[in-house]
Amino acid sequence: MPRFEPPPDVGDLREELLVLFRAMAGELGGPTGAAMRGLIAEVVRAPELGELLDRQVMDPLVPPTVEVFRRAVVRGEVSPAALTPRVASVGCDLLLQHFLLHGASAPEPMLVELVDQVVLPLLRGLASPAGGSG
Repeated sequence: MPRFEPPPDVGDLREELLVLFRAMAGELGGPTGAAMRGLIAEVVRAPELGELLDRQVMDPLVPPTVEVFRRAVVRGEVSPAALTPRVASVGCDLLLQHFLLHGASAPEPMLVELVDQVVLPLLRGLASPAGGSG
């Protein structure tokens, strides 16, 4: 999986997430995604490949998302509670799940739903007193 860079800082969390997730979805729809599907199938027979999969595929997706969240924290858009690898991986994980289940990269409407119905509400929930404890 190529190393993703955070998108340009445009001062809007939603737009930056969409740009980032479009890039990730595009990569999954190409040769990298096909290779990744083969590797995931091999993890069933050779579980030690799971660590390689995490290191080479999932781990590179998290830092750019954390950076987008960090900018949003600085702008006051989200709580600092968002700055964790687990929170940052949610959108990436769902993109990957869509790819694995459907064999294709996520279409634009799904990316918009992912941002508007999952990631942004999650981040808003972290700002609430009950959401930031954990």
